[in-house]
Amino acid sequence: MRLKCHNCGTGVDFDQPPKEFVCATCGAVNVVPVYKGTSDEELGCIAPTGFEWQLPAGKIGNPVLGFKYITAQGTQMTREEYLATFKIDPEVALQYMRSHRGVRFGGNV
Repeated sequence: MRLKCHNCGTGVDFDQPPKEFVCATCGAVNVVPVYKGTSDEELGCIAPTGFEWQLPAGKIGNPVLGFKYITAQGTQMTREEYLATFKIDPEVALQYMRSHRGVRFGGNV
């Protein structure tokens, strides 16, 4: 089966279709859609859509020059670009995630 990366379009061959794979060219995470059929053309993959893929992975920069927020796929965005793309304030999300680091949720802790 031949799959095509949603980010760069690079084709990758697999014997068995995975649920997701990381592109060796650009590093993007790809989700493989369910396909029931036979064809010789490439099957295009999609970007992950779960909420965890919208959260920032980190930030780089400094207060003088400004910060860039890094997406789960590795793209660097300004705060305004992040808000426009994901409708999430990356600074608030990072502060929340860092304040809850190591906190266990659930009843059987």
